Amino acid sequence: MKWIRIGAFWAVCCISSAASAGTSGQFNVECPLSHTLADDAIVYPGQPGIAMWHDFFGNKSANAFTTGKSLLAQPATTCDNYADASSYWAPSLRLADGRVIRPMYQKTYYRAIGVDKYPVSPLPDGLQLLAGNHHGFEPSAPITFICSGQNYSKTIPAGCTPNEQGFVQFNVAVLFPDCWDGQHLSPIFGKQPLQVQRERAMSGRQGNAVYSDSTGKCAANYVHIPQLNLNLAYNLGTTTNLDGAQLSMDPTVVDGKVVQENWGSLYTAHADFVNGWQNHAAQYMVTYCLNKGWACDKRIPFDYSEALADTTLSNLRPNENTGSAHQIHAKARYRGDADQEIALLRFAVPDKPDVRALPNPKYAVQLYGANASTNSARIIALFETDDNWDEASATWSNTPLCPDSGRVSTMYLNNVPAYRTFDVTDFVKDAQAQGKKTISFCVRGTDAKEDISSVFAFDSREGANPPLLILPSNP
Repeated sequence: MKWIRIGAFWAVCCISSAASAGTSGQFNVECPLSHTLADDAIVYPGQPGIAMWHDFFGNKSANAFTTGKSLLAQPATTCDNYADASSYWAPSLRLADGRVIRPMYQKTYYRAIGVDKYPVSPLPDGLQLLAGNHHGFEPSAPITFICSGQNYSKTIPAGCTPNEQGFVQFNVAVLFPDCWDGQHLSPIFGKQPLQVQRERAMSGRQGNAVYSDSTGKCAANYVHIPQLNLNLAYNLGTTTNLDGAQLSMDPTVVDGKVVQENWGSLYTAHADFVNGWQNHAAQYMVTYCLNKGWACDKRIPFDYSEALADTTLSNLRPNENTGSAHQIHAKARYRGDADQEIALLRFAVPDKPDVRALPNPKYAVQLYGANASTNSARIIALFETDDNWDEASATWSNTPLCPDSGRVSTMYLNNVPAYRTFDVTDFVKDAQAQGKKTISFCVRGTDAKEDISSVFAFDSREGANPPLLILPSNP
């Protein structure tokens, strides 16, 4: 399961279904440091400069005024997935000698457990989450530490050693709640005085989200959502001892002015998140990754749509319609061969994405299936075809066939069922330029004689893994 670099286009070779729906599906996003501010849009919204010093990752515009809407309105990000305009932030780190160490990056793993019984729902637009205890003084469940030469631990590490690159890497991992109350986007709400609400939320004792149990089950009336495991990575240079290391805490404020900066133990580690994922990406991450128990790595697209129609045509059954079948089939085509099958696909032409969020969009068709007749990898192709056909009535006798020209994309296909990807960027962009609303493809093998016995089988839109038209979202 990997992305293959083809020119400037990232194409997914395959997304395997090796994991079952009962296992832990996951994917990840990595975001270098963006900027540092004394802002906190969750705890002190609209009050710049009076919070603890925070290191921000992801959305480049995040500040004290950040909301879910503002993130999507200004979507430029440091993350390696353009679909993620979210903002992640954590308190700044200071060593005992007074040096403030800026993190290199944060890498967040999104996961879900127990999805066979407790499937997850998409992250709500603009959801705000807190994790960790801003006033912690001892080990806590959501926080773990690791440094070079050691394993993850809930206690502060000692005796770090330089890594192969010659420096000490120190990581702080923060596990976020995965059960949302279904009502409040902010973890700070209620009838108590605002300062009380803040203190309780900052100490993890009140909020809009809680943790599921070890099986993934949420408390009654809570919604199971993807769980974020955020990992902060620091380069400590040659420093091997974390004694005296501190994290920023809220400053002392008098009459609205900061009069003293404050620092606390590493046990005050925590992190904040405001959801800015593109809406369709947030849906894809649960439908085609987490709820299937699949390890999707970084393959969450910017946008996607399922096929509007699909069917199989066979010259041996010229009057048969298969529009409601759960699979579509395509046979390698050799001129003169008496046995031919082709698959037809129709998709809506996607709208052009916001160039600020996805500056150079690519397009791909994904089909879930395999070579069903041989263990060898064979070439299969997409061709442009007439868009004037009806899934409910199309047959070999009444429907335009695959042309001998107009090939759009090809790929090798082996016998392992997986999502396979065809680059259709130029074809879709031409359709957008012409103002088309829908486009159609036919799927078949090539004219090579050695391939005439190959039959390819894919899930149809009635199947478990329907054909997709996606916009890959990696830079």
